[in-house]
Amino acid sequence: MVKIQLLYSLAFVASTLAAPSGVLSSLFSSLDKRACTNPSNMLQNPGFESKSIKPWVYAPYYPKLTSQKLVTPGYKSDKALQIAGIATTQNEYGYSTLKQNFTNCKFGKYQLSWSMYLPKGAAQGLDPRIPGMNIWVYDPAGQGQVGTLAFGPNSFNSSLGYPAKQGTHKANQWVDLSMKLPYNINVGKCTLVINWFVPGQETGKGNGKLTLKLDNFVLKPAK
Repeated sequence: MVKIQLLYSLAFVASTLAAPSGVLSSLFSSLDKRACTNPSNMLQNPGFESKSIKPWVYAPYYPKLTSQKLVTPGYKSDKALQIAGIATTQNEYGYSTLKQNFTNCKFGKYQLSWSMYLPKGAAQGLDPRIPGMNIWVYDPAGQGQVGTLAFGPNSFNSSLGYPAKQGTHKANQWVDLSMKLPYNINVGKCTLVINWFVPGQETGKGNGKLTLKLDNFVLKPAK
């Protein structure tokens, strides 16, 4: 009986090796699809409940001008991530990046949502030198900006998705933000990138600064 099973196994291997390349590609593609399934949230540690921000990566371009730290409480949770920046001279420019790599298993439209808290008076800067944030998504086909935000002492403005959904949001309260990404995400290794910046002000116009909290990131298929 064992010998018969062995003969069948050898016959299968031989027929597979002799199969046309297209058949093999189809077979391996089918196996890949079965092995890779998107979770309900494609981002890990979305609410920063771990002892560190991993697998998020913080990359300060000007370490003395920007910072990040875990703080309590969060939004409906124990923790949130506080990011900050300051520019004390006209030539300074606080700039940093928060990013997370993820794997997409299915080509299609996706929705990104998160919560944000801007304390009153925590953003300072005179137009056009106002603090802001840009959000990007990178996939195997390239990169694309999916949203921008501009911060003031009493409120902040958002422009998210495409066609851009404009909004004005009050400071001193948690705000839920959501958008359908303006383009399809391709299958493969991808990255969510969040850049924030704080421009220096003209001499005599005070400091440029920004402090805010981030929480509850969700990236999932769009309905």
